[in-house]
Amino acid sequence: MEKDRINAQGDPDGPDSSSSFSSSASVWYFAYGSNMRASVMTGRGLHIAATQAVVLPSHMLTFDIFGIPYTEPAMASISPRPRPHSGIQNRCGIPLEQAPDVHGAAYLLSKSDFTKLVLSEGAGTAYREIEVEALVLPPPGNVTDTSEVTVEVTSASTSIRAKTLVARYPFRPNAAPSARYLDVLVQGAQELGLPVSYVEYLQSLPRFTKAAAGKEQLGAKSFIAFWMPLASHLMRWVKFHADDENGRAPEWMGGLPNLVERQWGKGK
Repeated sequence: MEKDRINAQGDPDGPDSSSSFSSSASVWYFAYGSNMRASVMTGRGLHIAATQAVVLPSHMLTFDIFGIPYTEPAMASISPRPRPHSGIQNRCGIPLEQAPDVHGAAYLLSKSDFTKLVLSEGAGTAYREIEVEALVLPPPGNVTDTSEVTVEVTSASTSIRAKTLVARYPFRPNAAPSARYLDVLVQGAQELGLPVSYVEYLQSLPRFTKAAAGKEQLGAKSFIAFWMPLASHLMRWVKFHADDENGRAPEWMGGLPNLVERQWGKGK
């Protein structure tokens, strides 16, 4: 049967066109990374009007946002599923076709808060904005396995058209995110009541661990001491020049952080 849709105002029978979506006073935002934790969102001064646990069958979770070497090597993004039997693998050798559908939170935000969110995520330098259709999951406790969810949502009654942010300059192959960052994703998934199998998938992902001692630790400390102040100053400068209406910096500025990160990526 045809799915009912939740529009940007949260009305299940509201209009579904792109024009009505973009003109609404509110925006559904799909969060799949650390923003799955509501405290991360509210800690940025964002007000969440409504929350839905959702799944996005068209995409999978990736870690191709280049972060800070030796501390936070990679941040989450999402990517369309590859063609069946394409043989594409991530850095750890796991076929991407075996990755589950990406799960997360759909948050209803005001347009001004969505603009603040874009600004807080790098003012459009790391991420670009896309629209997706997410399927609302059954209430927590009704299902515990992703396969059950798949059966449920394909015949479910509700979908949400949402905006989300994906890698503007994806780094491939994926790097391993830090243990700290993955723990935040796991906590967010648990708070949302996402299927146990998806939580276990997040827990099973490879994690970057810092060097405990020796030359590698010394090199990491030297790198961070030199680059972190410069990188922080660059991002403050980019955000300062962001547009007040959409939270995005001029497009040419986005190439500056990317250029720095590409140079970092050439190292070991």
